[in-house]
Amino acid sequence: MTVLEVNTPPNLQPRAVEKAPRIEWVDAAKGIGIILVVVGHAIVGLRDGALISPDSVLAIVLKLIYSFHMPLFFFLSGIFIAKRVASGAWAFSKSSTIKLGKAYLIWLPVQMLMLSLAGSLANKPFNGQVFDYVSILWEPKYNFWFIYALLLMNIMSALVMPRLGAGIMIASCLLLYSLAQWMKLPPMFWGICWFAPYYGLGIIFGLHPVKLNINRLTLILAAILLTAIWLYLAYEIRQRGIALWALSTFGTAITGSMATVLWIGGSGKAISNLFAYLGREALPIYLIHVMFVAGTRIALHKILHVDNVYAILFFASVMGIAGPLVIKKIADRLKISSQIGLA
Repeated sequence: MTVLEVNTPPNLQPRAVEKAPRIEWVDAAKGIGIILVVVGHAIVGLRDGALISPDSVLAIVLKLIYSFHMPLFFFLSGIFIAKRVASGAWAFSKSSTIKLGKAYLIWLPVQMLMLSLAGSLANKPFNGQVFDYVSILWEPKYNFWFIYALLLMNIMSALVMPRLGAGIMIASCLLLYSLAQWMKLPPMFWGICWFAPYYGLGIIFGLHPVKLNINRLTLILAAILLTAIWLYLAYEIRQRGIALWALSTFGTAITGSMATVLWIGGSGKAISNLFAYLGREALPIYLIHVMFVAGTRIALHKILHVDNVYAILFFASVMGIAGPLVIKKIADRLKISSQIGLA
């Protein structure tokens, strides 16, 4: 397995921000994560459309996905933060704000507009008013809460780490999580507080990477063990009716995320390369997939009257990945990917 080395220079004076290097296992983990995001939202569409029951197999699969897939993304996002901040806190903050801010402010309104145009065909019809579009500045909506929270975490890192160090930043992540346990949070702070610890763990890993000089078989056995622990913890949470992001679910999120990383290390090169490709395109898939997933479900179920939920899930998931990739490819050809928030 490739190991990330992050050497943070003592001088944190702003200069041209260093672009995070591509690390194959990180990209591959993002690839698995984005597949789970798409499949998860496809199942949510089936659930909200009353096509599956709360106790169905797919409903259980949805809970398993949600037990760790977003913590995984925050962990992976935190890995390169120390190096990028060290390369220039101001430049990092500026580039992150432009990239994520542009993605958020372009594609969330587009998704809201498409939902409004869908009318009664949508599971939850949305009659958007001007205020609804303005309010996204302080109230993130739909899946775009992640982009909003990640942007806030990146800005916070750029402000805290050069002045107070990584230790204070990690402590701040734990403090934010404790706030989420004991008080009701306004929408703009919900994501950053609930998922800050996983971002902090990513920072720790980036500063102190774990070297795994072990063979493929050992990695697979370790992955199987962690997967078994994750499934057991997820089962216990479901049996006890524990809220999804309660403190007692932390172990489930960690074991699920680490099992994913180990499965990548034990996988073959072809599979790893496929996941890594999807991971490199995770941003456009995340931004656009909901429109393709919902559109495919509407076309199959409400127009073509397909009732097989597994067929709908399959085609909705495929289109949720393929559709954004096609749009990204067209944008690349036109050299506008960066301008429209896809790169």
